[in-house]
Amino acid sequence: MKAQHIARCLLCTAFLIATVLPVRAAYVYKNPTDDEFPILGWFGILPDEEQTPERYREMAEAGFNITFPHFSTLAQVRRALNAMNGTGIRLLAACNEIQSDPKNTLYYLRRHPLVVGYFIGDEPNVAGMQAYGQACTNIRKYDPNKLVYGNLLPIYINVAEVGATSYRDYVQKYIEIVNTGLLSFDNYPIVQSGSSAVIRDGFFENLQVIHEEADRVGWPFWAFALATAHSAYPVPTLTHLRLQIYSDLAFGAQGIQYFTYWTPLGTPWDFHNAPIDENGNRTGVYYLIQRVNGVVQNLSWVFLGAHVKNVGFTADVPRGCTTYTKFPQEVIRLKCDQGLLVSELENGGERFLVLVNHSLSTTKRITLSAREGRMMKVLETGETEMIKMDARSIEPGNMIVYQLLDESDGVEQQPSAPSIHAYAGDGCICVKGGEASIYTVGGQFVGRTSNVLPVSPGFYVVQMSRSSRKIYVR
Repeated sequence: MKAQHIARCLLCTAFLIATVLPVRAAYVYKNPTDDEFPILGWFGILPDEEQTPERYREMAEAGFNITFPHFSTLAQVRRALNAMNGTGIRLLAACNEIQSDPKNTLYYLRRHPLVVGYFIGDEPNVAGMQAYGQACTNIRKYDPNKLVYGNLLPIYINVAEVGATSYRDYVQKYIEIVNTGLLSFDNYPIVQSGSSAVIRDGFFENLQVIHEEADRVGWPFWAFALATAHSAYPVPTLTHLRLQIYSDLAFGAQGIQYFTYWTPLGTPWDFHNAPIDENGNRTGVYYLIQRVNGVVQNLSWVFLGAHVKNVGFTADVPRGCTTYTKFPQEVIRLKCDQGLLVSELENGGERFLVLVNHSLSTTKRITLSAREGRMMKVLETGETEMIKMDARSIEPGNMIVYQLLDESDGVEQQPSAPSIHAYAGDGCICVKGGEASIYTVGGQFVGRTSNVLPVSPGFYVVQMSRSSRKIYVR
């Protein structure tokens, strides 16, 4: 569906220039947002009057760091890059000149520090992959270092109609033919059925296939959450967003994308209630996304660069997925009457256990017993606390993250983390256990505190003096 309403000028990027294809250069993925977790907004800020620093700061305040606007000219791209400078937003670029004058256009774009890569097309069938592969090759001829980004269809397609024998075959053909070095797919799993929202069959199998195929070839993958209601898709709730994003992370996603940021105009699908509405005003979804994105960035040290060691479900295993049967040795016992999505991650020598309540409606109660000094609970702020027993409820769509410790780590080797408490409604941030600097997400310095700092309600970055980690609080 998405391909049908995106400007055709973007898709024609896939036919870049008619040249003999050179030998493909090796491409090694590098996170385009440095030490932040990539969070991209499809259908970003509109041209041309809305291209202002204030609009990009607003986007950054919602937790985005990459925008994918639908431009047709290089002049629009230049204007956007000027407007977003210093706001924390980067650009996934697309414009007609990438096709008509690739040498000069890419010479300019490749040198710009805010350009993360180039869009070649959306939701191809197998026959269309040859053009995407040519587009990728020709972009790499002029810029071998930035992302080349295309996006795959979801698992609920008719595979015969797109020229594949199975969904896995479809993904494998894209890897072989297009060879971008990055997998991205969209699957919007939450649909309205009568008076209730339900999870579309195949969502977790889709994640399983993408995870396995990306792991097979050593590529990262990016995944989606739906941020805009339309057709059978309801207005997103906090539960809807959490379930999609936290499931993506549990399967190893290295980038999160939202469709869309701004409400698309002039389409037959009744798009509404995007984070920014058709008149340019924030909706309630903006603040829900802000909240979830804050958690993702707080936990970027857990998920960014992580490798999935084991992922599965403890009960009611979805089609195409695996049963999770053996917990790591740090866990003595985990009791939960209902099934959970469980993921073991490794990241830079650290190990983590992620539990996701993949239900839209059922709160699940867990009781976990851990070996002495071998497990820490990772809070939504990104800070940790040692546990031996953890009994709590997991709301629908929510997750719990634990850090697993080797015996040699020892409790005393773990730094004593400050506790962070944000009281947005009361207009203050309380920081206990260490000096902190407070900034707005846009980078404006607010002040320092080791106790309570009165501030106006909003979204802030707490930079702890004991750590380089930023704590996003609202």
